[in-house]
Amino acid sequence: QTVGLGHVFFSIELEVDGGHAVPHYGVALFGQVKTEDLVVAEKDATRNHVQKSVCLVSREPCFRWMLSALRPAAELFFDQRDFSNRSVLLSALRSFAGGTSQCLHCIKTHQGLNPAGLVRRFGRKLLSLYKLMLLEPRMVLFAPKCQDASRLVLSLASLVPGLLQTLSPQHQKPQAQTSPP
Repeated sequence: QTVGLGHVFFSIELEVDGGHAVPHYGVALFGQVKTEDLVVAEKDATRNHVQKSVCLVSREPCFRWMLSALRPAAELFFDQRDFSNRSVLLSALRSFAGGTSQCLHCIKTHQGLNPAGLVRRFGRKLLSLYKLMLLEPRMVLFAPKCQDASRLVLSLASLVPGLLQTLSPQHQKPQAQTSPP
């Protein structure tokens, strides 16, 4: 039995045809299984627990849809305790192709992100966070769980129209460089 898979949202630049980098958005679900509970133990499983993650990457920032589509397959993948058998993930991958309209709806409504939760959690301090996000090219935010931290960052970014689509190093302001005297 898998005990609570964690997840994290992320953005990454991937090279596509022509060699130019394009921003992609993803969700990774991760967990661990005791080595002794594995049905098929891998040769390199030398520790007490085996940690694995399953990722889904899209060209669109449809985080909630990706999480809800990937979670059942990831839970089955971990529950089978045989990481060499990827048939569950392959069948899930085939079913993702039909979810384009759901993904687009998620993008328009920012499902999975929680701007209202930001207001409840930070109150008036949210305005300071918002200003900081607009003024500083880089911020570091902490949370007890990585899924909370990634949701916090993306929820904050969703407050600025169009910002989610530009979450990539390519779109960040260049840092001023100083030359030695």
